[in-house]
Amino acid sequence: TASTAYAGTGLAAAAVLILTYVGFALPPGSALFFSPLVVLVLLGAYFSDEFRVPLAVPLVAVPVAALLAELVSALVDRSLRTAHRFSSRKERLTRLEDVLRRFSRPGSLREAANEVAEAAIEIFDVDRATVVLRDTRGNLIPVTLGPSSDEEPDEETARLVAETIG
Repeated sequence: TASTAYAGTGLAAAAVLILTYVGFALPPGSALFFSPLVVLVLLGAYFSDEFRVPLAVPLVAVPVAALLAELVSALVDRSLRTAHRFSSRKERLTRLEDVLRRFSRPGSLREAANEVAEAAIEIFDVDRATVVLRDTRGNLIPVTLGPSSDEEPDEETARLVAETIG
């Protein structure tokens, strides 16, 4: 009858909406995990006298809905990862801005190298940083801060760093 067909269509629509919600709210793979259960419920409704669901619904509509839900889930997951990456970049840029505001005018290149090393440790959240500056005569000024910071890089290491950065 018509009311049985409407009930079956409503049940099928509810199943598709549930899978779409699962795809939106849960991690990728969840809609595919739940879709066999939805197919079984709808197949039960297909054989039921109370709800008549067309056979195409569990065999075609549910797999298509599950695939669409997985697409939605993947897009949501990607969007969240992108938002996290941008948030992390924004946080690092904010830390850089804070460090640069504290950056004073050093009296010597060694003081400047110390400030740059301190900034690098803070911005990149590392334990140790080495900075090599070159004065106007070409002499290298190496500074290392952090654990074992009393060990300055040897002249060869400082020269290699300076050549690498130009």
